[in-house]
Amino acid sequence: MEDSKDKMSINSSKNDLLLEIEKELHQIIEYIQNNLMNIKNKEINFDGKEKQNKKKVKLGIKRKRLRKLNENVNDKNEINLNENKKNEEINLKNKKLKTKIKQYKKHTYEIVKKIKDILFKINENKNLNLGEFKINSVQEINYEYGKYIGNVHNGLKEGRGIFYFNNYDIYKGDWINDKIEGKGIYYYNNGNRYEGDYKNGLREGKGLYYYNNGDIYEGNYKNDKREGKGIYFFKDGTRYEGDCKNDKREGKGIYYFNNGDRYEGDWKNGKIDGKGIIYYNNGDRKIVNFFKDHPIGKHVLLKNNGEIEIINY
Repeated sequence: MEDSKDKMSINSSKNDLLLEIEKELHQIIEYIQNNLMNIKNKEINFDGKEKQNKKKVKLGIKRKRLRKLNENVNDKNEINLNENKKNEEINLKNKKLKTKIKQYKKHTYEIVKKIKDILFKINENKNLNLGEFKINSVQEINYEYGKYIGNVHNGLKEGRGIFYFNNYDIYKGDWINDKIEGKGIYYYNNGNRYEGDYKNGLREGKGLYYYNNGDIYEGNYKNDKREGKGIYFFKDGTRYEGDCKNDKREGKGIYYFNNGDRYEGDWKNGKIDGKGIIYYNNGDRKIVNFFKDHPIGKHVLLKNNGEIEIINY
């Protein structure tokens, strides 16, 4: 019963959006057709007038020459001046017509660009084909492991789409060649959520991961794991900024305690491991050495009053 209601609401919202989009597209297409008709008429008129003007000029020249042959030859210079003046007027008119045609064409290209933007905007809603601009159709496909609603091209998931998994996970975003790729949001059934880049079905690139306990990770991913630079925001107010490797904090990093202290140094396998310095909120510093979060060896405390204290573990 709930599935049928969901399907009805999806189809209803989809149809409403399609009607709105179709109306907008028809208005734009009608506008383009009118502009193209104007361009065509201008070009026809231009070509016709240009040919007509050329014929008139030739006939006029011949007639004038015949008349003037019977008249005084001294009027020849005046004839040439008149002919040049008329030719200049014709050239000026032709130039203006060409300019107007260019303006019409430029405006039409702008309209076509607007259509392209609209088609991209409705990329997940309808199969449309306007010249070079083609949008993949929206289909609903059932699989053994879930249901897909979105763009399909040549039988493959391509474009924008939503996949409802049987385990109640949901992915909404880009698809390429039947795989999750591009920008997307993945909702896990445990309440976690990932927003960011995908490649070949895996998290790769920049991303945000929201944990159900309130923690947040923001940073780089590679091969579906946290890799590279990243920031962990913990719900208790503490924060880690630094390197990640194989889905864990590893390399150089800074840990900010919620009391104002901070640790800068080495990390391994998600734990403080190696050499580092602790900066206290009172101005003291401690040169430390850790192994799996446990202090080892000799630590040197440098107090803000200049005193030095050696601490052995």
